Amino acid sequence: MVRTMGRSTSARGDHPATRSCESPHVSRRSGTSSSKCHATRVMRPHIPFLAIPTTRPAGAVILGLGLITLAVTGCRRSGHDGSIIRIGIAADLKRPNMQTVLRGAELAIDQLNSEGGDSRFELAKPPEHATGAVEIAAAFRDDPSVVAVVGPADSRSSREAAPIYADEDGGGRHALAAVSPTSTSMSLTGLSSWLFRVCPSDAASSRAAARYVLDSLGLKRASIMYRNDSYGRGWSAAFTEAFAADGGIVLEKNPHFADMNDWRAYAGIIKLTSPQIVLFPGSPADLAGFVRALRAINADTPILGGDATSELEAQAREFAGVRYVAFFQASRAESPAAKAFVTAFMRKYGVMPEQRSALAYDATMLIGRAALEGGATRAGVRDYLASIGRSRDAANGATGRIAFDQQHDVVDKPIVIATVGK
Repeated sequence: MVRTMGRSTSARGDHPATRSCESPHVSRRSGTSSSKCHATRVMRPHIPFLAIPTTRPAGAVILGLGLITLAVTGCRRSGHDGSIIRIGIAADLKRPNMQTVLRGAELAIDQLNSEGGDSRFELAKPPEHATGAVEIAAAFRDDPSVVAVVGPADSRSSREAAPIYADEDGGGRHALAAVSPTSTSMSLTGLSSWLFRVCPSDAASSRAAARYVLDSLGLKRASIMYRNDSYGRGWSAAFTEAFAADGGIVLEKNPHFADMNDWRAYAGIIKLTSPQIVLFPGSPADLAGFVRALRAINADTPILGGDATSELEAQAREFAGVRYVAFFQASRAESPAAKAFVTAFMRKYGVMPEQRSALAYDATMLIGRAALEGGATRAGVRDYLASIGRSRDAANGATGRIAFDQQHDVVDKPIVIATVGK
């Protein structure tokens, strides 16, 4: 469903996606590090959450705080040392915007450990010296105690690191699953049997945006300001196709480069052509510059950005009213799982969670459940993940229903059209 401000229109995407640049194949051994990943062990109070229905007789379903959570009472295979299950977080944690991903993963580790049982969970962080996607992937691949990783958190990194996680140069002997919370690029669909993602794809989100503009806003004339890379081009093409199919007209599609400083010419084009809405699949920083340029010439054309635009919530006073595609909105959490996640996150961190935290939480919880139910081996975790929504029931996460198709894209995932400041 595409939901907005209490109203909804049908908008189910069939594939999840993310922003990305095309990357060349990278050798499996590039950036290999022999160092093991540093671990942070966390033990916290019980926060019920992710429900994955099971038919195994050893399982039991327990109700708590209005949530359904899975208690596994059967034989649990533990991590590398017989009692510890280590989940890696495949992100450069020195980047400020990765802290939201880290927080979601940390909270999931809290939850998994609060449920008791013989196994304990640890969050393994990349070595300090590893910053690039390939280096980070190689470090986790070469650490046998890590059963799977959460990440990478962007499409370009996912594409570069996919051959490393699949251990293509090693014949797959040391492969491990990577579950990305926020990699949405269409180019990732079917890229690797070891790569999963819990966010909808750019194909799904752009089609949802088209339906929202037509059905909820009732607008027929749009312009697109897209970032001139595989993400922007793919999102723009998918939106145009869906929009035109239902009678919409795209007046102009104008490409831009990342990190532009002067948006006056683009703002002038919008004022001259007078579209009813502008679609902006680009970065938050670029959208901020574009919005400022529009307002400087008193142009008040509505704007709908891609999912990365959620970062502008931190500057809600300046960018109030800008719409964006979202996969989770804490202020409108409706399900018991979503409400419990928001409550627990605020209790731990003192702020409302944004969508990357919720998606990272779901990704970590899926890996934890897979290790407990499918066995804490790399192949066992991968096979369990691949069965979710197919031979195994879908999971119910903070961000909604999670089920994977044959290409490991999440299907029928809710997509929300949110408004900055609301």
